[in-house]
Amino acid sequence: MCGLILNINNNPEETVNKKVIDTLQDQISRGKEGFGLILIDKENKVKILRSTEMVKCMLDLYEKDNQCNKIILHHRNPTSTDNKLAQTHPISVSSDKLKYDYLVIHNGSISNSEEVKKLHNKLGYEYTTEYKEKNEFNQTTETKFNDSESLAIEIARFIDKNTSKIETKGSVAFICLQINKKNEKVEKIYFGRNSSPLNLHSKTNEICLSSEGKGSSVTPNTLYHFELTDLKLKKQKIEIKTEKYEYQPTYQHPDTTTDINKLHRNKRTYREDNKDIVEDITHPYSPEPNDPFPTTTDSNIEREIDEEIDEEIEDFEKNAELIIETRTDLIIEKLTELTDKFKDSKELLMLEEKEEITEVVKEIVKQLKKAKEECYNSLTDQLYDN
Repeated sequence: MCGLILNINNNPEETVNKKVIDTLQDQISRGKEGFGLILIDKENKVKILRSTEMVKCMLDLYEKDNQCNKIILHHRNPTSTDNKLAQTHPISVSSDKLKYDYLVIHNGSISNSEEVKKLHNKLGYEYTTEYKEKNEFNQTTETKFNDSESLAIEIARFIDKNTSKIETKGSVAFICLQINKKNEKVEKIYFGRNSSPLNLHSKTNEICLSSEGKGSSVTPNTLYHFELTDLKLKKQKIEIKTEKYEYQPTYQHPDTTTDINKLHRNKRTYREDNKDIVEDITHPYSPEPNDPFPTTTDSNIEREIDEEIDEEIEDFEKNAELIIETRTDLIIEKLTELTDKFKDSKELLMLEEKEEITEVVKEIVKQLKKAKEECYNSLTDQLYDN
């Protein structure tokens, strides 16, 4: 979830920093980890200040040299990338295929960013937010990028008349600055939305935009724009499809096809779908004939593991619909970790000292509860976006 703020006043003597700070405080629940501040000076040239902490952003807004009458601010809770400066907004779009340069801030989530990125790569666009991250858990390298960049490039192409159709799908509210490549001055400011919130409040010589607060909701699928000289709003039609994201698990355990969608079933179905894991958990004891889920001679360990599975299934039952419909890489990562921990439990039963077994099992329980809490926090953030 993210927040958008714009405050443009044509009176150069009237600074808007205080108004931006007040709006930020009113909608701070929309994001307080990554910040991107755009200051437009009297010559309509931009100054960008990025930060990953709210304290730095507030200091920038209060700084004497940063007082001005034209400010755009983006604040977020990171979802598709980590909280790093290079992944904060605004997204910069600059290419020899475009007549202008663009700066874009976005609130929402894109459901087909990977597909659109492939299209952009073929067209020769480079993603400035892309980076590689090593997964210490399974020793693989993953390429990440801010999904908002796929929208930013599409918006730039549309405004520049390089395309008549926006390929990105998802929840969208955006503000876009069009910048002259020769003199580096802002020529026009564009904004629009489909399903994500964006409110417009305007009066003589002033235009304000925000994700929450005063003003009327911007008409969906309408591209607004104005020049900094007169602030007169003009508009045209733009269609950005809202596509409900259907969760498609990308992880498969090497010994099973366990995925998150199965967790909303009852315990017995879950165990039947994962016999290899159950067998590993009860190893080295052999199951009795016609009993797929025998009680091991060490009932305490079996009970603790059963109780932990029951707890996880019960919790995921309550949130099954949310989990299935919500895109979050954190859930995949944490469930991968949980699955492997259960599978590796066969090593616990080979230990001779029951006290050692109990301590290790308690540690697993602790990690499971922590992972569950993190998953639900991430879900809450994603749901606000949708």
